Amino acid sequence: MIRDMIGASAAIRQIPSHGQDKPLDTGGAGITASIGNDGKLRSFNDKHSVHGYVTLTGIEPFPNSEWYHSDYVRSYRTLLVESDVTGFGCVPEQAEDTGLFLIDHRYPAWESAGGSWEAAAIYLVDESATGSPRLVQWVRCRNTSGEPIDMRWNFGGRFSLHRCSYGQLTEGGPIPLPETKLELSADQRGLYIQSPSYAAEAAILLFGWDHALEEEPRSISKNTDKPVDYSKPLTVRLMPGETRDLFVTYQIRDLNDTAGANSFHYGAPNADDLTAAIGSNDLKLLPSAEALPGIHIWARNVDYILSCCAVPVRPDYCCILTDHQLLPLSWNRDSFYMMMLLVQAYEQAEHLFRNPEKIRRRILHVLRGHLLWMFERADCPEQYWGRAYLTNGYCKDLIYQLDQQCYPLWELAVYYQLTEDRAVLERCKDRFVQAVQGLFHVKDPDYWLFRTAETPADDKVELPYHLSSHILLWKTLQAVEQLNQTTGWLQENIGAWAEGVKQAVAEHFSGSWKGSPVWAYLTDGRGRHSYYHDANDLPTVLAPEWGFVEPGTQAWEQWNATMAFAFTEENKGGFYPGPFGGLGSVHTPHPWPLGDAQELAWHRLNGRPEDWARVWSKLQATGQRDGLFSEAVDEQTGRVRSRYWFSWPGAAIAMEWLKHSR
Repeated sequence: MIRDMIGASAAIRQIPSHGQDKPLDTGGAGITASIGNDGKLRSFNDKHSVHGYVTLTGIEPFPNSEWYHSDYVRSYRTLLVESDVTGFGCVPEQAEDTGLFLIDHRYPAWESAGGSWEAAAIYLVDESATGSPRLVQWVRCRNTSGEPIDMRWNFGGRFSLHRCSYGQLTEGGPIPLPETKLELSADQRGLYIQSPSYAAEAAILLFGWDHALEEEPRSISKNTDKPVDYSKPLTVRLMPGETRDLFVTYQIRDLNDTAGANSFHYGAPNADDLTAAIGSNDLKLLPSAEALPGIHIWARNVDYILSCCAVPVRPDYCCILTDHQLLPLSWNRDSFYMMMLLVQAYEQAEHLFRNPEKIRRRILHVLRGHLLWMFERADCPEQYWGRAYLTNGYCKDLIYQLDQQCYPLWELAVYYQLTEDRAVLERCKDRFVQAVQGLFHVKDPDYWLFRTAETPADDKVELPYHLSSHILLWKTLQAVEQLNQTTGWLQENIGAWAEGVKQAVAEHFSGSWKGSPVWAYLTDGRGRHSYYHDANDLPTVLAPEWGFVEPGTQAWEQWNATMAFAFTEENKGGFYPGPFGGLGSVHTPHPWPLGDAQELAWHRLNGRPEDWARVWSKLQATGQRDGLFSEAVDEQTGRVRSRYWFSWPGAAIAMEWLKHSR
C-alpha cells in the first residue's frame, strides 16, 4: 500500500525488526519523532525558547539526584529502545504481519494486515501548516473482504511532557529539571497534554475517523508528576473494497514564545498534498546513486542531520544538535563534521541528487544559519565558546577546549569559499577577530603551544598541550590566513602562527614507540609526554589529507607509526580487542564507530583497499538497522553499548564511504 500512497519514483527500503532496535527517526522545521516497531511514537520533540528542547514521551523525567552517576545516565539512555517501554499513537488491533520501511532514506513507514484488511502509515513533518509545524501520521486502510467490516484501532499510550535531560557521562554542570506537573484533557478533536512547569503544551489530533475521541470535553488528570496513561478504542467502518485515508497529527507549542507562531493547527491534512511533498523531497537520489552499495548509509546520515539535528531557532539561526534524542545539545566539534558531510553532499550534488540545485539551496541555508547561530547567538560569557550549548544559545558547560575554538573559524572559511557571501562574513567579523586573538590567552609563554582544559572526548587533561588540537589549530590558522587575505581584518601574520604550531608539534610532541618515532598524545612542552590515542581525535588521522604531513617524509612515517600504535592493545584505554574490537575511548570504554571511521581513513590514505573493506564490513554488522551509528559497541557481540543516537560518527563514516567510493 505504501507504493500506492507515494508513487513510483520513491525508493523504499525495508528495515529489519528484531527486538532491541533503535526506533526510526524523522523530523523537520525543528520537530522530531522516533517511531518504534509497533508503529507507536517513542518520543516527539520540539525546541523551546527557555528550556532548549522538550519531549513528549512515556518515560519519566531524569531525576535530579542522578546527574553525576554515570551508570544511571547510561541506563536512562537505553529506555527509549527497550521493547517494554510504552509508546503512544494510533495503531490497528490484531495485526498479523507488520513491516517497517524507510522512504527515500527519510520517512518512516509501516505496512500491516489482518484477516480482512490491510493498512499502511507514513510519518512526515508538515511544514506548510499555519501555527506550529506538525508531525502527520498518514494512514491508509483498505477492506480486502467482500463484506463490510469494522476495523478496530488502539489510540493512546503513556504521556509525559518535560525537558530533555541533557545528562552527560562527563557532567560539566547539570541544569536541574523543574518539578513536572502534568495535566491531560481530551475533546472531540483530540488529546492535550499540558506541562505548566515547562510552559509547554502538546496536542494529538484525529482527522477522518468515524467517531470523536470524546463526546464532551473532559479532564483526565491534573497536577501529577508521573507519566499518565490514556487509551481509547476507535472503530472505522469500511465497505467492501473501500479505501480510507486517516490522519493523526502531533504538535507542541511553547507558551513562552509569545512572538512566535505557536498556535495549534486544526486543519485536516490532505493526502494529495502529502504525496506531493514526498515526491518533491529534495533528498531524492538519482537511480545511479541508489544503485551504489552502501548509499543508504550515506543518504540516511545526510538526512538525519537535515531532518533531525538542524533546528531553526529563528529565520536566520540554525542550531546543530549532536542528536535529537539523548543529548539534544550542540558541540562545535560534532557539528563541524556534520556540516562537512553536508558540504560533501553540496559538492557531489550533480552526481547524487535528482534536484541538485534544490538540495544545494537547503544545505547553504543550514550552513549559513549555523554560522550565524555560533557567531551571534551562542553565549560566550568568558569570550570563548564553551563545551556544549542548548538550542537557545545558552552555554551549558563553560569549559575551555582548544579544538572548539577552531572549528567555527574554519567552518566560516569553508562557507565563504563555497559562497563568497560577504554579508555573513561581516556579521561574523567581531566574534571572528575576538576568537582568533583570544587564542593567545592560552599560548605558552615560550613556545607555539596552546593550552586546553579538556580533550575532544570531554575528559580533563593531565598535561596541558594536546596533539590533535594542535594539528587542527594549524589547519584552522591556514584557513584563517586565506580568509584574511580577502578581509584584511587581522594585522597579525597568521601564516607565521601556523608555521610556528607545526614546528612546535615536531619539536614537543615527538616520542618513540617500539623504536619508531611517534607523536605523543599530551605534553607539557618541557619533556613530559603521555601516550594514548582516542576515537575522538580525528585531526590526527586526517593530518595527511589536510596537508600537515607529506608522503615519503619522516613526518609521514611518524604519523603512520602513531596510528599503528593507536590500533594496538598498547594504546591503554583506547583500543579494545575482540571480534568487533577497535579504537574507542576511556570516555566510554568500548570500541567506537568513530574509531572505525579513523581506521577507514588510515587505510584509505595508505592505499590499503583490503583493510578498508574489512573495516567497512564490520561497520555494516555493528551499524544500526537504519544506517545510523551509536557511540560505542560491544567488542565481543557488536551490539550497542552506549548512546544509540549520535550523529558525528555517522557523518565521519559517511564521508569516508564517499571518498572511497568516488
